[in-house]
Amino acid sequence: DRVSTKHFGLGKIARPRLSPQAHVPPPRIPYYLNSHHCVRSNQMTTTPMRDVVLIGGGHSHVYVLKDIGANPIPGVQVTLIARDIQTPYSGMLPGHVAGHYTREQVHIDLNRLARYAGVRLIHASAIGLNRIERLIYCDDGRPPLKYDLCSIDVGCTPQFVPGRSPESLVHVTPVKPINGFSARWQLILERVRADQPRGSSRIVVVGGGAGGVELALSMQHRLKKELKEAGYNENGVSVALISRGPVPMEAHGKQAQRTFTKLLKNRQIELYLGSPAIEVIENECERGGTILLENGGVIHFDEVFWCTTSGAAPWFKTTGLDLGPDGFIQVSPTLQSTNDPAVFASGDCADMVASPRPKAGVFAVRQGPPLAHNIRAFLDEKRFMRYMPQKNFMCIIGVGGEDAVVVYGGHVSSGAWAWKWKRKIDEQWIQQYQKIPFNDSNAASDDFSKLLSYSYVEVSGASLANLKGLSAKQGPYGSKIGPELLNRVLHGAHSAAIINDSSGTSIGSYRGAMPILLRQDESSGLTVKSKTYSVDLFRSYVTDPYKFGRIVANHALTDVYVQGLLPETALIFAILPRSGESQAENTLMQLVSGALRMFKEADCDLVGGHTSEGPELALGFYVNTSAPPEKPISTPCMSVGDRLIVTKAIGTGILLAANLRARAKGRWMDSAIISMLESNASATVLFRHYKATSINSISVEGLAGNILSMIRSSNEKEEIDNDSRVRAQLQLDDIPQLDGALSLAIQGILSSRHSFNQRAYAPAVTPSSSFQLMIDATKRVRKLENSNARDLVMAHYNMLFDPQTAGGLIASVPEEHADDCLLALRGKGYHLSSIVGEVTPTTGRSGEKEIIFKWNDEMC
Repeated sequence: DRVSTKHFGLGKIARPRLSPQAHVPPPRIPYYLNSHHCVRSNQMTTTPMRDVVLIGGGHSHVYVLKDIGANPIPGVQVTLIARDIQTPYSGMLPGHVAGHYTREQVHIDLNRLARYAGVRLIHASAIGLNRIERLIYCDDGRPPLKYDLCSIDVGCTPQFVPGRSPESLVHVTPVKPINGFSARWQLILERVRADQPRGSSRIVVVGGGAGGVELALSMQHRLKKELKEAGYNENGVSVALISRGPVPMEAHGKQAQRTFTKLLKNRQIELYLGSPAIEVIENECERGGTILLENGGVIHFDEVFWCTTSGAAPWFKTTGLDLGPDGFIQVSPTLQSTNDPAVFASGDCADMVASPRPKAGVFAVRQGPPLAHNIRAFLDEKRFMRYMPQKNFMCIIGVGGEDAVVVYGGHVSSGAWAWKWKRKIDEQWIQQYQKIPFNDSNAASDDFSKLLSYSYVEVSGASLANLKGLSAKQGPYGSKIGPELLNRVLHGAHSAAIINDSSGTSIGSYRGAMPILLRQDESSGLTVKSKTYSVDLFRSYVTDPYKFGRIVANHALTDVYVQGLLPETALIFAILPRSGESQAENTLMQLVSGALRMFKEADCDLVGGHTSEGPELALGFYVNTSAPPEKPISTPCMSVGDRLIVTKAIGTGILLAANLRARAKGRWMDSAIISMLESNASATVLFRHYKATSINSISVEGLAGNILSMIRSSNEKEEIDNDSRVRAQLQLDDIPQLDGALSLAIQGILSSRHSFNQRAYAPAVTPSSSFQLMIDATKRVRKLENSNARDLVMAHYNMLFDPQTAGGLIASVPEEHADDCLLALRGKGYHLSSIVGEVTPTTGRSGEKEIIFKWNDEMC
């Protein structure tokens, strides 16, 4: 009954302590998991029939994710809801502050871990739990997620300045959430260096526990080191520590208290003990402010770090779960809620009723194996494992340099050996989740080309009737799902499913699913409001169906905006992977709700559609549009001297391809998704306001392909003579790129669509000089080896052919309006908008290339 530490890969330091009777029988399966819902272990298939939702990316849950990746749970769809895509390891944070670790070294990439585990990742925060209907609510406006079992590992919520929010105080940084703290710390390092010519800086840490003490020592070490390396006096910064207790480390023994009091004084860290901070007043006209203490003391500061005792998440109070005196979830030795066996909790957000312990990361780490075991036991109706934490635990506290203090019970030891020991333990633990054995050969194809792409087709009444006649035919992906599911979802998502209009309209049907609005026509009997359509269908390339629905809808609307059309109605075409009815309905609800959010902003009604089953999730929209009556659509015609402006960074194809191979960092994917969710509606309005002569979306053809389309459309107009024909000249390294895309391109990671685009469009693209001259200039200017210089130049070149999903726009704007247009775009939130080139005349020579690109290094 003992747990093998070799199996869990944790070593002796993380061995879970088990009671003599390590396993207990499972409770009776509650009514909501009766025989209709519960799949017995010997009947499990790969078809998801139940939902397990992990809330939070804490230390226990990362173990569960890796365990699922190594041994998937059949018949179960696992979802991870995480506020942060990169989850920090709290034990290594002070080492990061002190400069011993980079930010990447102290974080676990949940995107990569979830990809390895085959888990659906939702980047959001949970804000509520409905235990009666088994629903989880998130803060991003999505429909609630269903669960059969949920596990909560969200850590603590920081207690801040009484009556104040972190947003209201500019110079006060809460230590948690740690992701926000890490980014803020880098800014403060730069600010302290910049302030040295004007005088010294004062940093105040509020909180005298182990975390606050270690943070103060680590900050002082790093700041002094940075100032010394920059040529400033290392005493140009001072650090102070405020503690409500009479001594630092009040929760530990007297020897530890004496040791750290002496250490802090020797390091000349100012101590303000015995009185808590009750208010912070920031200066109005300059940086910094004052802290007011309960005893009347006043402390001046430049920056404050708040590291006081943390509390429970406020939403726990609304769940009906048993909570402890401080609001944390009470759990039994099996880590289940004491009043709901379908809810598990671990880490700092849980109170172990049978064996109360202080909040410490060591318990969250050791709860991982029993939690993973008990989740499976609940699903399989097997025996549970009791977790019994040890009474005493060891703290190894870094003191800034390569020294540490070991505190175990009443014993205290210190030295360089302690730091080496701590470093070895921490690095061994985190590398289990950073160095994941992901097999690239198992990655799905990354061809995200449109499976169906017909844009702006004139549809007559007869053609529409013919299209309706095809609705009963079998789709190419598998069996059709009955209309009831889509009907239920659309009504549930508050869509305009049924239209009642007294102005001579009638109700028609599409693919047997939902009614759409049609008008009577004298010639054909059936016409729609307009005769222009845009059709797109994409395979799923993100695991979050809500955001996938938003992205695909945004892509479909961009095609409409570029043509100057107005979207009016849309039909959805969804291919759902085989799953239980509940899972299918919830997935479709997420897709539809995400799409509705985009269509509502565009004043476009989602009125119906069609659903089928297939091997994987795919989504498309059929958008009905009309031309604005007040302004006809003009034919594009680029003019010599026009500036070429792009509205978004490129690189989504590379990032999506890398993500399928678990090679893209979570923060890279996060920025790519944010970009794909950004609407192009405002950009098209601005381009027309500033007299753009041609507008195109940057789509699956890549930047080069879309620019070529604009050039050829302009040159093929009948009224254009040879002297007025144009070409494009690009500044290659001025083209904005998504974070991580260039790095991946240098590694040779490209979308499978890239080779098609390059074969199709590269013959029309050429450098202004030669690739070799560009490489030589890069070697000279950037001091690179020949191979590195070549990789850099070719990576920039390859970006021209990278297929984009929900990409930005490319427009040619007259020179006299270009700068004003660029400022207006950035003012509207298109912060990466850039002028990337200009329109030039052709020379008339035979075989002349249509796109020429330059390289900035050649001009140096």
